[in-house]
Amino acid sequence: MITFRDAYCQRTGCRPEDFERDILLACMGRPSAFCAKWIMRFQPDFFGYEYGRLRQVGNVTDQRHVYDFAAEFSDPRRGSDAVRDWLGIRPSGRTLISISLDVMTGPGPVGTVPEDPVESGGPD
Repeated sequence: MITFRDAYCQRTGCRPEDFERDILLACMGRPSAFCAKWIMRFQPDFFGYEYGRLRQVGNVTDQRHVYDFAAEFSDPRRGSDAVRDWLGIRPSGRTLISISLDVMTGPGPVGTVPEDPVESGGPD
């Protein structure tokens, strides 16, 4: 079976070694992603926890397991980080779920284009 990482990389053109960084930024709003890129430049392991969890979620082959990982990003027991809260630079679990639904359960196998029903003799 294809993993979430493989499906995402096929769909977006992302290199597999860039998956964690790419998906982390994709799960943030535009202003947050801008701040995150700046922070990554000066403090590369600032997002170490998120990279670890995203590395694990990249290995799932069933989209339903993404929900477990997404829930962790909003779990209040995870602790609070004043800098992240103030800047709003946390990945969105909802966005992670949305992306996984798109790349893992989209129309047809990942990397294929659905047939045109008119050309395939389907309904007019």
